[in-house]
Amino acid sequence: MAEPSFYAEDICTLKSDPSSKGIVLRSVTDVDTHDPRPQSEYGSSIQRHHSIPLAKFRKFLKDGIPPSGTVLVSWNSEQTIELIPTSRLVLLDRALLVGDVVKRSPQDFKSGTVISVEEYCTLTPVCPIEDFNDLLSAEGYKNNLLDSRNFLFNVPAIELKHSQAYHEGALIFYQDWVGRIGAADDLVTIRLGNGTVVEVADSEELYTILMEYDKFEVGDIVKTKKGNLRRGTWIFGSYNASVEPVGQVVKVRTIRVAVNWLYSRLNGPPANHDAGPPEELNSDVLDGDEVRVYDKSRAPSESTQGGSSNTIFDYDFQAGDRVIFKDLAGAAVKYDGSRLLPDGNLQGKLRKVPRTATLGFDMNVYRVLSLRTEVLVQWQDLSVTHEHSISLFPDPNIESDEEVWPGEIVITSERKTTTGWADQPAQVGVVHSVKAQERLAQIRWFPDAVLKYTPFSHAHVALLPGSHLGTPSDVLEDVSLYDIMTAPDINKRRGDYVAIFPTDHPSTWERTEGGGTSSELDWFGAVINLGLDGLFTVRLGALDTVRDVQVAPERLYLVYSPDADIYDDVDDEDDMMIDVGENGDTDEDTDPDDAVEPIVEYFTADGEKLNEEDDHDAWSTEGEGEGESEGIDPDTLMNVTAVVTPLRTPSSRQDIANDRMSQVRESTPSEPPEPAELPPVPLPIFQAESIDLPADLLSFSSRAGAPQSFAILEESPPSDHRYLGEPATIATQGMRRIGKEHGILSTSLPDSIFVRTWESRLDLLRVLIIGPVGTPYELAPFILDMRLGPTFPKEPPEAFFHSWTDGRGPINPNLYEDGKICLSLLGTWHTDEKNESWNENSTILQVLVSILGLVLVKEPYYNEAGFEVRAGTEEAKLPSALYNERTYFKSRAFITHALLQPVSAFQEEIKWLYVSREEGAPRLLDEAVKVAETVVRNSEGENVQNSPQTRDGIRQISKGAVVTLKRKIEAMKEMVPA
Repeated sequence: MAEPSFYAEDICTLKSDPSSKGIVLRSVTDVDTHDPRPQSEYGSSIQRHHSIPLAKFRKFLKDGIPPSGTVLVSWNSEQTIELIPTSRLVLLDRALLVGDVVKRSPQDFKSGTVISVEEYCTLTPVCPIEDFNDLLSAEGYKNNLLDSRNFLFNVPAIELKHSQAYHEGALIFYQDWVGRIGAADDLVTIRLGNGTVVEVADSEELYTILMEYDKFEVGDIVKTKKGNLRRGTWIFGSYNASVEPVGQVVKVRTIRVAVNWLYSRLNGPPANHDAGPPEELNSDVLDGDEVRVYDKSRAPSESTQGGSSNTIFDYDFQAGDRVIFKDLAGAAVKYDGSRLLPDGNLQGKLRKVPRTATLGFDMNVYRVLSLRTEVLVQWQDLSVTHEHSISLFPDPNIESDEEVWPGEIVITSERKTTTGWADQPAQVGVVHSVKAQERLAQIRWFPDAVLKYTPFSHAHVALLPGSHLGTPSDVLEDVSLYDIMTAPDINKRRGDYVAIFPTDHPSTWERTEGGGTSSELDWFGAVINLGLDGLFTVRLGALDTVRDVQVAPERLYLVYSPDADIYDDVDDEDDMMIDVGENGDTDEDTDPDDAVEPIVEYFTADGEKLNEEDDHDAWSTEGEGEGESEGIDPDTLMNVTAVVTPLRTPSSRQDIANDRMSQVRESTPSEPPEPAELPPVPLPIFQAESIDLPADLLSFSSRAGAPQSFAILEESPPSDHRYLGEPATIATQGMRRIGKEHGILSTSLPDSIFVRTWESRLDLLRVLIIGPVGTPYELAPFILDMRLGPTFPKEPPEAFFHSWTDGRGPINPNLYEDGKICLSLLGTWHTDEKNESWNENSTILQVLVSILGLVLVKEPYYNEAGFEVRAGTEEAKLPSALYNERTYFKSRAFITHALLQPVSAFQEEIKWLYVSREEGAPRLLDEAVKVAETVVRNSEGENVQNSPQTRDGIRQISKGAVVTLKRKIEAMKEMVPA
């Protein structure tokens, strides 16, 4: 049986010790967790499992990426953090939230949306009734955590709430505003071993006895300096220097919170105005009745719609959280020790801690040891199933614009012809269901919908006033997923928090009658359902009596989305500058007993960033004569490796880019590379018509009539050159270097790259690259503009990519729609490696060859930031193929675009390459049509295999992609000369 995959926030246990409980902090598949220097993120020293080689562990301490087959786990039972092989672990639970998109298997075409979550917790008391002093040691504290006699099993999360109301991430309401807590500052009261109780002077001087936490909770065992006790406020007893400064937290009182205010009921988001509550709320406000915390677990007692929406729940408890029972008395009756679990074991007994035993403090606080999460999933085909979370996998393709789910609002890529500046999609619909394997969606169109947007060419597309949907028709139409996209600004996801406008999308943020009052929080809620009729169900969870309402999507404004950090939180408590001491005394006791063992941060020499000196032995322009440009060896100049934006090391790219240009020479690393962590991605096995392009198809220089690869033009630079408006301020030394660059380009360009510059502007370049065969970019033209600025060659050249995707998403993770080219050699991506970034020895040729060989690759999916670690994994095969197929037909549109809208400086070259009938011309348009038609034949028919193993997105594609590709083929055929 295959080992399970692990993801961040999974709960696990050791195969050798089922009593242990841990939570996964980092895994190889969770690229968002791969921050470098992981030791600096955690208060406890990261331990290495003995079976992990030391070299791999040191590499992890540097780059933060767990080696293949390992995860970083925080053990609740031992209070340690360990890098450990997954083969030693058992998966217990997977944290899922409403709105998460999941699959049953990474290779499944079909995905689903979590529509309801139920959590069942295993709890242990933070303060057992037995001898209190037994807790005041690391061993005693761990023994209490692991004492199964105190456990309560299978407790529904609906019966619990966080022990601290003002916890980080909580949504709060104040003065008609809603905000999110970014940090909280607390006063902490502890009980010492002699029974005395003190509110310490400074909670920042407290340390837990096992691990360091950012925030203290009731039940924590802490130690501090004696001076911190002496300066504190004594509640029972008084300071005694002979008593060890170790105790248990018995009370935590929040005295100030930092809030990121998100939305005003009267004025909309903060960007619309300056007024608003203070960024920090103190205890005078927090202890009053003006502040309300949003409880996402609340649900209507009866559905207001007469359906089952009251059965939809959502929780966000995690292992290690401290919780209390909403009804302690009722829980004591329910969990009396007599109840049996389905497996026949006792559920456990709740032993209520009387206040008389804890000097009046409420110590009925529990620690969540582990959870069991059960979810309802609505699949793309509209079926709904009940699942245990560990049987599901997060869908890595969720961010794709072409992925849709039932109830989502979608628009077509075509635009209406309008006289105004706003863009209007030709059609708007609601998704009924999705045929995931075929990449087709069933759509109900809105016949009367009017959606007005700021131009789709803008970086941020916004819905404009006057937009509305209406009622969808009853007719279902099958539509290719590649012909639609989720409607920007109007679409919401389950779990999103929204504000409700009283009418259609307003022209002003002013609330009108019926929009709620300051005492009635009926304007804010969470989206819990996307209806097939185009209406969204919003749960008004802040009302005294919770109710669900159905609202047209155009009336909703996204305030906060839990699955995306769309707002900047307040940094942390360190920035709040709160002094909770009485007199600011900074007395440091000299008594050795005051010494607190420091937090150890473990860094090895191999884990540190190396400070290497720059190598100046290569060529330089200083003191060289005008005629020395021909004496440069291009191969030597190319021996400085360029790295594409997201990829971290040259060796990791070699497993990914199968069609590496022979001109690219990787420099020898200073240390031997690690053995490959993952097997290379296997080539799909096709039982279909072969596609054999002429071996010399892109060998243009050997053909009769071939254009020059490099030329200096007498004409003026084209008006559409990105950098034409920039001044040509080049020093004499810079001109000598530009001459050298031109000399290299004139002799060393690969056949599929053409470069043009101008006599009047030698600092400007325009580049034509023909996509490599066997990639989704094959035979398509790509245009770059470059400028060698006044600081060149000390600084890299400026570069701009001409994207012709019409707002349908980038054609490559490194080639943005706004023209940005992410490449470390261009200085547009940071790299720690000396030989991966630009220096004065780098050349324009290196940049161009790197784009050809490292950007326009066979599987560009792995060029996404951090995704190189997914190469070869089951989770990545399908999303990589899907990325390929949409990239393939998008690049066909680049061919027609270049022929319909001639590219200045390359008009004749593109004609010769694609449509010329002269002898020796490569006729790339004919070849592109033949290949695309073969791809269609390979992908259609009842006997064609259609699985993740055979569908690579280049030579075999989905039915939905075929629909779109056929249109691209017809458009190309219209341009083939008779």
